[in-house]
Amino acid sequence: MSSTIVKGGSLNRDHISNLLLIQLGDIGDVVLTTPSIAALRRNFPQSKITIAVRFKARELMQDYPLVDEILIGDKLDGNLPMQWSQTINQIRTMRRAKYDLAIDFRTGTRGAIMARSSGAPQRVAFYEKNEAFWRNWVFTHLADIPYQLGTYVADYYHQILCAFDLSNSPGPLKLVVSPAMHARADQIRRRKEIPEALPYIVLQPFSLWSYKELTIDHYVQIIEYIDKRYGIPVVIAGGPADKHKAERIEALCRCRTFNLCGDTTIGEMAALVAQSRLFVGIDSAGIHIAAALERPTVCIFGPSSPDSWAPRGSSHQVVQPDEPCTPCRQKGCKDTEVSLCLQRFPVAKILAAIEHQLGD
Repeated sequence: MSSTIVKGGSLNRDHISNLLLIQLGDIGDVVLTTPSIAALRRNFPQSKITIAVRFKARELMQDYPLVDEILIGDKLDGNLPMQWSQTINQIRTMRRAKYDLAIDFRTGTRGAIMARSSGAPQRVAFYEKNEAFWRNWVFTHLADIPYQLGTYVADYYHQILCAFDLSNSPGPLKLVVSPAMHARADQIRRRKEIPEALPYIVLQPFSLWSYKELTIDHYVQIIEYIDKRYGIPVVIAGGPADKHKAERIEALCRCRTFNLCGDTTIGEMAALVAQSRLFVGIDSAGIHIAAALERPTVCIFGPSSPDSWAPRGSSHQVVQPDEPCTPCRQKGCKDTEVSLCLQRFPVAKILAAIEHQLGD
């Protein structure tokens, strides 16, 4: 992948002992940044590394051993005076930290504001010509790295490090679940009466983007097949907004299903995934969490590209409709938020991938 330095030359590496990494994307983006974090830790073993993430991703980073500190970078709530007060307090906290280098892995303006407010004398980011005019101005070092279709997103994030000789190879995609978080997952299993003597499969049916989802009937068929063929419990994972849709799946299934949507934090969900036998999910954060926890997966893709987003390695099975337009990389057919390729996706193809992963 080619890159062009647009601003700034070589970084001053002699005085990099305190790094601020900014990743204000969704949960999956944070997980896909872990290879870059590992590369920086390898190349700057004695440096302090702080990462700024959105609040919902905080628990994934609090047990990640390569990060020393976490900042929360969500948009501020409350009235204007409250927002100003919170902003000033955050700026004071960052200035006291005396960062030597800030790296923004995204191209939005909020990360740019955080990088500039940090006081770091060296500030690195991707060049973006379509953002607000001042966004590129706040960085001292910019690299123009056009995204090439088919590039794994974790590798793309790593390219900003390569552009400025901060790394030449990414580290592993990896998360760590603490014993305390495992204990919380055990409590959830007991409370929800998930059989402790049996392995279980985690199913993530839903996404922030409905055009990535199968139909409710697809999920019912998947769960009933797993129950009949293997006798393995299926745990449905998701957020509070998914709870009612998961209840519809429960109501239609002719076997017991365990609906945990909205009943776990992201850290607890990660612990449950780490204890599972298999993760089955659509293109959403769960597949990245499972891969980073070294759990085998069946990843269901429709309009989005598995080349960009699917986990790498032989322990991951990717299934996608055999449609000439797939992947279209649109938000549903003609951006309608409905993907016909997934609506009519033959469930047998998904079941075959599950059989392969379960050793049958």
